[in-house]
Amino acid sequence: MEAKGYGMTIEVAGDTVTVTASNKAGKGALGSETRSSALATIDGVEWVEPTMLKNGSIRWVDPSGAVMFHFLKKHKDAARDVFNVIAGTAPVVEGQIGVLDSSRKEAKTLAQNGLTQ
Repeated sequence: MEAKGYGMTIEVAGDTVTVTASNKAGKGALGSETRSSALATIDGVEWVEPTMLKNGSIRWVDPSGAVMFHFLKKHKDAARDVFNVIAGTAPVVEGQIGVLDSSRKEAKTLAQNGLTQ
């Protein structure tokens, strides 16, 4: 299952979701040309509805941090299908992606220093 986005494409194949940049802006947003997440490692996923003035997005947090996939309104249906697959394995959160990302980073820092939460 695949959806086109703003400077990137998202695909769910098996138990992995992969975002691939299709231009320099997309690569800059991802931090690399591709970014893959095992569905089982996603802590939370969020849907942001596109409007006339703003792109929509699918956001999630995995062990390497927050991932954001932006899409145009005309790609909403395909993006929603991908979101539904991710949401089938990860909790749906609204407005909490930043909190999840910060919590994961804090836990990683503590673990690197031999501490626990």
